[in-house]
Amino acid sequence: MVKQQVFYKYKSLDNFEFLLDLILRERLYAAQHHELNDPMEGVVKIDGTIPKDKEQEWDELLKTFRIACFSRDKDHPLMWSHYANGARGCVIEFQLMDDRQVHRVLYLKKPIITERHITREKAEEILVHKDKPWKYESESRCLLVSVR
Repeated sequence: MVKQQVFYKYKSLDNFEFLLDLILRERLYAAQHHELNDPMEGVVKIDGTIPKDKEQEWDELLKTFRIACFSRDKDHPLMWSHYANGARGCVIEFQLMDDRQVHRVLYLKKPIITERHITREKAEEILVHKDKPWKYESESRCLLVSVR
């Protein structure tokens, strides 16, 4: 028997209606990359060969994804401080549905892209990379394609 992996979401009680929605309806908000707390989400080093229209294409490609973020650590002091309103919030434990692919975030330098890398696969790869200072989050992500 395969044991399901457990994930955690730290939440403030400030927007209690969102917390209730999460608990009662078992729904979780999946954000676009620009809504996440790291201002470098989705930002890549561009090698200087990418035309402006291709940069726009990259931005539009990233907008097709929604991201649900989780921690694998249920009791990290910085997580309590940053995401649970200075430890006045809560942490919720999740077991995701079997059909959901979960990506462990890699805390490495983001890959450099060229014009030929503007693909869905490369966008997925970029969206599971974060800079090293965020490593304490022990983050995993579900990448979902948004309905437009």
